Amino acid sequence: MFRMAHSRGSGGGFGILGWSLMGTLVACGPERSSGIQTQLTDSAGVTIVESSGFPESGARGWVLGQASTLSIGTLEGDSLYQFYGVSAGVKLSDGRIAVSDVGSHQLRIFAPDGTFLTGFGREGEGPGEFRNIRVMGIVGFDTLVILDGRQRRVSRYHPEAGFLGQTLLPDEAGVAMHSNGMFEDGAIVFGGGVNRVRGGEAPEPGYERLTNSFFSVTLDGAGITHFGDFPGTEVFWTTTEYDGEEMTAAAFLHFGKSPEAMAGGERLALGTRDRYEVEVFDPSGSLVRVVRVLTPPVAVTPTHLDGLLEERLARLQDPDIAPGIRSAFRDTPSADHLPAFERLFLDSEGYLWVEDYHLPGQEVRTWTIFDADGRPLTRLSLPAGNQVLQIGQDYVLARFRDELDVDFVRIYPLTRGG
Repeated sequence: MFRMAHSRGSGGGFGILGWSLMGTLVACGPERSSGIQTQLTDSAGVTIVESSGFPESGARGWVLGQASTLSIGTLEGDSLYQFYGVSAGVKLSDGRIAVSDVGSHQLRIFAPDGTFLTGFGREGEGPGEFRNIRVMGIVGFDTLVILDGRQRRVSRYHPEAGFLGQTLLPDEAGVAMHSNGMFEDGAIVFGGGVNRVRGGEAPEPGYERLTNSFFSVTLDGAGITHFGDFPGTEVFWTTTEYDGEEMTAAAFLHFGKSPEAMAGGERLALGTRDRYEVEVFDPSGSLVRVVRVLTPPVAVTPTHLDGLLEERLARLQDPDIAPGIRSAFRDTPSADHLPAFERLFLDSEGYLWVEDYHLPGQEVRTWTIFDADGRPLTRLSLPAGNQVLQIGQDYVLARFRDELDVDFVRIYPLTRGG
């Protein structure tokens, strides 16, 4: 299942959590494109789309521009253009751009040319105030849905009308900080991560694969849909004695698996990342499609572990703690194989984007794009330093973070081919 990590005598940091974590197949026939064979089968109403490999980069005439057509943000100057942790962003129907900024606790609206227009919100717990802000998407005519996971609260804003109201999330929705996109009717999907709520018996020392549940909650907070329980985060529990008391803690496995999910439009894409397989659900919780690529698992090597260690050491601000980090790294187990992919995304046209697993040292982010039926179409890469926020018909909205950890919001032109 896993092995202990030894990295040329060096080790690195690890995540610490308190012990309180908590049919019949009918062939539809193969299709071939650029040497890839795709087989569609049906199992009790669920379409299974299985492909033999990946398309070439830029196949079918798709192009993602490497130079942004718009960049919002600055290191110095007007504070209205300074970001302190962009959590999300969306483009409105008229081209305006809404950005949620965690550091300022604000939702900021910019004109299509990047000029600041207005801002909403501040730090606090009252109506229109936030402790953690993330714009989830748009409902109706440019009404923005804002999640405050720390306060378990969903707010609605309109660029002209301002604050429209808020809803408290029910406890049954699980951990509100772990949100995974939004359906077009405003229902937000929650699930994944690690539940840190205290209670229960301390786990036994050793390996555990946690279980993650995924739910959607309607915009009024009244309706909850359960999508199922899935293999969750891989952890390794250890027990130590501190001041005469026994303490149990968990480390995340190096290259350990954890589920990835993203809702958009009328679909939820979800995968455990054990293999290249994504399950697609509709808002009612029904599984409608399984998308697979037959790619072999990639074994974790000493080179992978060395790269991971060096990446973590490079982020240290205090070099004096490096020896302890190295020791902890050696004592933390590693998964046998790399996760099959990194992130999932659903674009405005219902296409599924699957990001390649991001190895230490890799800067460029490469995605495989599947059409609405699950067939692989092409592969595209974003310039280094970017993270996707929204994918429209002819653009990719991304957060760019420079070497000084300064955030910018940028738009890259997207040309869809055949």
